Amino acid sequence: MKYVNSFIQCLIFIILNGMVIYYYKIGKIEFSTMISLNMIISYYVTCIATLMTAIPDYTNHIGIIKSIDKFLTMIDKKTVDKPLLTITNGTISIKNLNFSHNKTTKIFNDFNLEIKSKQHIGIIGESGNGKSTLIKLIMGYFLVKNDTIFIDGHDINKYSIESIRSQIIYLNQSTKLFNESIYYNIKYGNKLTDKQIDDLIKKFNLEKIFGNLENGFKTVVGVNGDKLSGGQKQIVQLLRSYGSINKVKISIFDEPTASVDPTTKETILHIIKDLTSECTSIMITHDPTNLSIVNRIIKISNGKIIEDKTK
Repeated sequence: MKYVNSFIQCLIFIILNGMVIYYYKIGKIEFSTMISLNMIISYYVTCIATLMTAIPDYTNHIGIIKSIDKFLTMIDKKTVDKPLLTITNGTISIKNLNFSHNKTTKIFNDFNLEIKSKQHIGIIGESGNGKSTLIKLIMGYFLVKNDTIFIDGHDINKYSIESIRSQIIYLNQSTKLFNESIYYNIKYGNKLTDKQIDDLIKKFNLEKIFGNLENGFKTVVGVNGDKLSGGQKQIVQLLRSYGSINKVKISIFDEPTASVDPTTKETILHIIKDLTSECTSIMITHDPTNLSIVNRIIKISNGKIIEDKTK
């Protein structure tokens, strides 16, 4: 494509300059006009080249948009009119899971895992071994064959994925906050009152974590929470989860204490332990200290369980 662009650019430059020289020779334009036109052509040919260089990106983006549209349409067709699933126990079963993002690299090959109700699982292992992918499969972000992933004994493919996700707390490292107060961000998507939030603040002694903010919990957090630290953002999202705690039976955390100081980490773990006391929980972590609040540790390598021990 680069060679084609260069060829077309040269061709346009030669043709336009040839026309200008031709009009000069037949007396249609003066010499000064010819020089001016040559300078203009030289400038705009560069602009045209820049535009042509962007054409492959444009076509690529169009292709991506079409593929996403096709995928979302497929998802919509697969979930329409599916029954709602009410999670009562929070058991998770994965049977003979085979999954890959492409044809050459297989992430899981006949993978099996059973998680009991109210069990607290810590998943460890090197990066790139399928831990986060496993979580996304349970959440239904990637499609798998029927009779592969079960919640409370029900194949998740046969139920509305929206109804399943509404009963799962999922906290990853990409915390989404609005440019509003901390109170607003905690209450977003639930029915927590200021009084209930104040009770949570006292319960977990959060004044020590947010004490550096001039307006306390009324502080406007900035675009995507850029006025807060990473740990403060995580705590806001954790507190948000208390608005749906009564109906949640499964909680999933992906590196919840990454890049936080020891005091904030201790607070986050305290909140997670309280939040998950009555539900099944899964935590992906590289931090051994986080394993203090789980009762089962699973180590994954190359898409396989290489260690499974109960504390």
